[in-house]
Amino acid sequence: MDIDISINEFREFVCENPYEEIWRQLYYFTDNNSVSGKIRERFKIKDGKYKNCSRNRAQKIAYSIIQADNYFKAARQVDVSVKPNLIYYGISSLANAVILYNNEGDFSDLREKEKEEHHGLDKSFNLNSADSLQDILRSISCTINKKPSSGRPYGHFKKFYKSIVHECVFVDRKINIVGEKSYLTDTSVDPNAEKVEIEGLADSKFDLLTMFEFLPDMVQQLLDNEIVSNLCPGEAKWFVNESPQCQSNEAEISSQNNYQTLNFAINRLSPEKKEYFERQYLQNKAIQKIGEYPENLCFIYDSKHESENNYMPDITQDLFGKIYFIYNVEEYIQELANLYICFFCTGMLCRYYPDYWMHWIEKNIGFKHLMETLCSIAIRKFPNLILNQLTQCINHFHL
Repeated sequence: MDIDISINEFREFVCENPYEEIWRQLYYFTDNNSVSGKIRERFKIKDGKYKNCSRNRAQKIAYSIIQADNYFKAARQVDVSVKPNLIYYGISSLANAVILYNNEGDFSDLREKEKEEHHGLDKSFNLNSADSLQDILRSISCTINKKPSSGRPYGHFKKFYKSIVHECVFVDRKINIVGEKSYLTDTSVDPNAEKVEIEGLADSKFDLLTMFEFLPDMVQQLLDNEIVSNLCPGEAKWFVNESPQCQSNEAEISSQNNYQTLNFAINRLSPEKKEYFERQYLQNKAIQKIGEYPENLCFIYDSKHESENNYMPDITQDLFGKIYFIYNVEEYIQELANLYICFFCTGMLCRYYPDYWMHWIEKNIGFKHLMETLCSIAIRKFPNLILNQLTQCINHFHL
């Protein structure tokens, strides 16, 4: 990515049909005048320069969104026997919109000299060895494609991954103004786990079981199939204490009366996970453990305590805003990339290996239910996450 773009705002939509409202918001990005203007503004292109190129790029973004809409509409009309294939094409189209919107590229030549016409991922299936549900999910995997001449990541997935803005979560915040009897409430936008550079993933192998274990909306479905997620449910809330002077002057929270704390609790913890989270969080001297129970830990972060290690909790969030703390964060990748990988694998499987795909759908009820859940999540959530990327906001839709 060629410019510094971040998600730093929160927008809340109360609507009868979140799916339709998400697409209504995405269709704002099919307006050529508006989008070409935004492109010129964000990349600081001078008036009169590359005018046709910015308009052409805006038109490509519009076409990508329209195509994606139709792929997702088609996916909603069919059953799981072919649904992943249609979703993958929808995901690829929305990925194109992010690539075009978040990368400067060469505006003097919009058609790149070297087009990376490759999925960017290579399937790595070992289907014959699959027996149990977990074995099946492990047998469906892929790796990042590398260009033979350089050994570096190459293709559409690489371009999409490099275009993704660091994903964020929203956390409720209570603000106390010193001397006031009432308090304010708002929403804080906080980054989730650190995004690993694509080169750091170049030698990784991604199997469906591991991918599923990091999807927040799959946690309960995995438990129903006796698979333990790498995400642990919990709660978090910011408490901010400000003096009137600090608020009016927008000064940094630095004095004794101006500070913030993050209270957070993690649930459903095994002894191994408790040890892991304690080790991770207590690196930061500003974080203290304030409670421990057989399957729970409670911590507080206090900005008044300085620490050389500023490590903060790695958290993600499901569609309803429920917070999950990430275990084995070293294996975590951004949710947009995770879903892309999942549907590359399942799309390839149902398209080129229908004998395995249909057999598992018909004979393994756990596999069928997980695939149906995955498809439902992607149809609802992937466009939402793309909208977050395009607007640089967390867009939360609910009834």
